[in-house]
Amino acid sequence: MSLQHGTLPAAWSAHRAALADYIELTKPGVTSLILLSTAVGFYLGSEQGLQILRLIHTLV
Repeated sequence: MSLQHGTLPAAWSAHRAALADYIELTKPGVTSLILLSTAVGFYLGSEQGLQILRLIHTLV
């Protein structure tokens, strides 16, 4: 059983395309802006100062 030329690169390109599709679906740019605005709102709304553990719990 021999490996045909072009089989492995075709499989890798299919995996790369699927990974690119998943990245596009998660919209990392929009998600990071939402997390940033949540952190800023958390900081501005906190009366007792910045509570790091509560902020991490909120963001996760």
